[in-house]
Amino acid sequence: MGTVRTLAIQPDERHRLAVHEAGHTAAAYYNPGADPLYKVTIIPRGRSLGGTHMLPEHERHTLSEDYLRVQLTTLLTGRAAEKTLLGSVSSGADDDIRRATIMARSMVARWGMDPEIGPIDLRQSEDHPFLGQQIAQPRSFADETAARVDQAVIDLLHEAEKQATSLFRAHWQIGTPQRIAFEILLFTGLRRSDAVRLGRQHIQGDRIVTKIKKSQDEVEVSIPVHADFRRVLETIKHDHLNLIVTAYGAARSEKAFTNWIIEAARSAGLPPHRSPHGLRKSACIRLAEAGCSASEIMSITGHRNLAEVETYVREANKKKLADSAINKTYGAA
Repeated sequence: MGTVRTLAIQPDERHRLAVHEAGHTAAAYYNPGADPLYKVTIIPRGRSLGGTHMLPEHERHTLSEDYLRVQLTTLLTGRAAEKTLLGSVSSGADDDIRRATIMARSMVARWGMDPEIGPIDLRQSEDHPFLGQQIAQPRSFADETAARVDQAVIDLLHEAEKQATSLFRAHWQIGTPQRIAFEILLFTGLRRSDAVRLGRQHIQGDRIVTKIKKSQDEVEVSIPVHADFRRVLETIKHDHLNLIVTAYGAARSEKAFTNWIIEAARSAGLPPHRSPHGLRKSACIRLAEAGCSASEIMSITGHRNLAEVETYVREANKKKLADSAINKTYGAA
């Protein structure tokens, strides 16, 4: 772990370090496939300002795909905890991102763990046997193939977000307040401030019509109520005007709502960064992957920033474009 260093760390920075390491710790503790926790610290040692250390129960000579996916999740939850609890991220996740990217790229380009690319060696560099560095090698595959590897790595790093949906639904059955709130966030893509205000008065026939507030602006959205979403709404048993309420029938505050959703996700065995904001992002990703344009997504979620929504559309299109490029070049498989 290195020698202890004496550094003048400001209280707000120390708090961020604690949040970051707590994210790693919670992910490892609540994920049954992770190695047991050994030590967690925010005391600077060596080059690190803190660390979450796991101790494997036995020596591994091969790494299964399931185990590697758990490692990816654990690596990325420190940054996610910062973003959720502090509202921003920091450079403290630099090594986590580096290690996660290397691991994901190895899974795709070396170990054949992407079902579409398959068992083929597509690594772009080799470890130098003497200098301990990576040296560039002439690439023996096409640019289109390289693009598919890049997209597969991105997909792998984001897959935990998609898996959260099925895990949450498996834990919280239809009719539970947590499941109702989850589906409202996922089907509407509303911000937490708008979700907690959503009430029966906004359900007008087969649509949800409400005004989304941000700063001094208001945007009216009219969201069709899908049949699956309708079935969820029909399970609401309370008589309160608001759809999302406390156990005592009172409206929830924004902050309390966020903490409640995070705790519900934790109970379902998910990392602690599953927040209302994360579900809003998941809703945008689902819409983009279904082929929705940026304008169509904005009509549901109420986003005002076109550039922000276009990032979801671009990411969704990359995989389709890579497939199209390969088909045009080599023909359909």
